[in-house]
Parts: sequence; structure tokens; C-alpha cells
Amino acid sequence: MEDVEVHVTADNTEEANELMRAAIARGLEEMGLVAEGYAKAGCPVDTGRLRNSITHVRESETTEAIGTNVEYARYVEFREDVSHENGHAHFLRDAASEHTAEYAQIMRSALNGGTKLSPRSTQRQAYQGGKQDGRQDRGRLPERRGLGVQGSRGLER
Repeated sequence: MEDVEVHVTADNTEEANELMRAAIARGLEEMGLVAEGYAKAGCPVDTGRLRNSITHVRESETTEAIGTNVEYARYVEFREDVSHENGHAHFLRDAASEHTAEYAQIMRSALNGGTKLSPRSTQRQAYQGGKQDGRQDRGRLPERRGLGVQGSRGLER
């Protein structure tokens, strides 16, 4: 067997890192859309204000958050003793925590060079009713007033 020599003539580390960051960003965006759809599907609805306020935002390079800036969202999210004709308490928590296998598959797909579906069809698949483009403001969720869910860390804010 002959000895083989390898000579590295270029350092593509930065390009590889940028491709990885872009893939993670694609995966997080799709995960955010899907989680937003599940949260909207599980949200109790009276006027539709709370459901339509649910959105997702990028918190950091590795964190996507779903939540709302509607002040009464905490009451609806945490009050298990209140019955709802439609939807359920913990609609944000459940959207984040009950679909982890699906979110892992989305990220695997993004890291392998693609995503399963277009973002809009992904959200529509998760959310099968009501207003589907309720993301008027894609900015940060308001600090103290809002209610947010981040990854597996659970409810925060």
C-alpha cells in the first residue's frame, strides 16, 4: 500500500460555518411557523384577537420563540380551571413541547440542504382554521407584558 499525502491549499472554514448558520436559520424559521400553527390551532377563541396575535420571532442564532403580546394571554394559557368551548389551556406550551419529533425532523431536513415544505404550507398544515396570516408584527415580543415559549426551556417572560 502506498503512502498518500494530502495538501490543504484553501481554508473554507468560514464558508462552511456560514452554510451551517443559514441551514439552522432555515430550520428555526420553519419550526417557528409550525409551532405558531399548532399554538393557533390550540388557542381558545372568543373574538380571535389572541389567536391572531400569536407569532414567532428569532431570539438568537439558536432560539426561535413563539408567543403573543396580548395582556390576557397569561390568564388563558395558565388557567386550567376555566373551561373553553374551543381550544385549551397551555396552548403555547403544548405547541412547543408536544411536537419535538417533528421539530427535530424539520431541523434534520434543513441541515441536509432543504426543508420539508414551504413555510406557508407548513404553517397551514399545522393550523387548519381561522386567520392564517396573523403575524402583523414580526419584531420582538414585548418584554414584560407578553407570554413566550422558547425551545425546550418552557414558558418564559
